[in-house]
Amino acid sequence: MEVRRKAGRLRVLATSAGRGYLILDQPGNERYLRPGTVLEPDELCELETVAAREAGLVLAYNLISRRDRSVFEIRKALTDENIENQEVIDYIVGALQRQGYLDDRRLASDFVDYRKRHDPAGPGLIRKKLRDAGIDEEIIEAEIAGSFSRSEEREAAEALAGKRLETMRSLGRETVVRRINGYLARRGFSRSVIDDICASILRKDFFGE
Repeated sequence: MEVRRKAGRLRVLATSAGRGYLILDQPGNERYLRPGTVLEPDELCELETVAAREAGLVLAYNLISRRDRSVFEIRKALTDENIENQEVIDYIVGALQRQGYLDDRRLASDFVDYRKRHDPAGPGLIRKKLRDAGIDEEIIEAEIAGSFSRSEEREAAEALAGKRLETMRSLGRETVVRRINGYLARRGFSRSVIDDICASILRKDFFGE
């Protein structure tokens, strides 16, 4: 048995068979933290349940202290640390939810609000980011529907296009349109909004040109 330091009081017990167990360096766990210890079946059971629950909670708190996480992200982080007992994982997720630290709907709402205020993007990109975080599709669509009217999306896209356009005044209009088209598409704006803005640039009436 090899003991590896992970972070703070968290340790990883690595067996010769390649199995790892997350455990806390705390009173009561001394016997597990002696290098070379041979584990009995009942001790392995404790590592997979009681010890995993204690260590998994600390790991989850550490992750959430840095930024909000989704239920999916917490579950993945636990399994990545070889916490595989579903009852243990469910207990940790449930504890975080009851304490208000884990809320996928709040996370989605805060993410959408942040992107609108500080890093504008269209609903397509926001939808992708939330899906990547494992947010439920129903929550994603509800947040997008409540935050992106067509006029709001158009306004955000126009603002980004205007900034980009200022750096391309010396280029031909068709080149500008091609680049604006690709840029807004990568930012996740809908095709109809992008086409309207590109058509406006071609007509030379974008921002009253």
